[in-house]
Amino acid sequence: MRISCVLNKAEANKESSNLILFPEGVSFCHLTQTSATYPSAIIVGACIKDQRCHGFVYRNSDICLTYTKVNNDGRTNGSGNTDQNPIIEFNDFCLGFLICNDIQHLNFSEELFAKLRASKAKTKILCIPANMSSAWLPCDKLPDKYHGFYVALCNNNEFQDRCKSFIADMGGKKVSVQRNVEPISYRTTMNCNE
Repeated sequence: MRISCVLNKAEANKESSNLILFPEGVSFCHLTQTSATYPSAIIVGACIKDQRCHGFVYRNSDICLTYTKVNNDGRTNGSGNTDQNPIIEFNDFCLGFLICNDIQHLNFSEELFAKLRASKAKTKILCIPANMSSAWLPCDKLPDKYHGFYVALCNNNEFQDRCKSFIADMGGKKVSVQRNVEPISYRTTMNCNE
């Protein structure tokens, strides 16, 4: 399975991936157009509408999962809704989904992490569309709570001193990291029947 983190649909067109992750704040048309262009790929991203951040997962050109960001962040208003279940399974693949600083909402994020780890799927990935400064997840190895599944974080380029987009393996080691704002990708060692 090939995972890619891209900032816009033009970059997505350069990638041949099973999963394409956009950052927080991507245009809704970038998601829909990329999904129409690559219907067999899973497309993930988060758009801002009416001062809220809404996350979408597309498959076969259709929206198959949505959720609204829980936490406030100073730019958008959080929904406060922790009853959402941003996780979906496709055959041997399980995708969990947290928008940016929802990783700090302990109950919400820890419950999602536990569901990801408990999945019987061969490939498990946590997708994080983000708009983060470099203070977030700065080390080459992620904390233990991010182990047991792949982590793909695609960060917006709004901050001058920004967290670089990355993909980490199941042990939390960052295996692909941006140098600047270029698209990145990583092929997992696990194949799955999407």
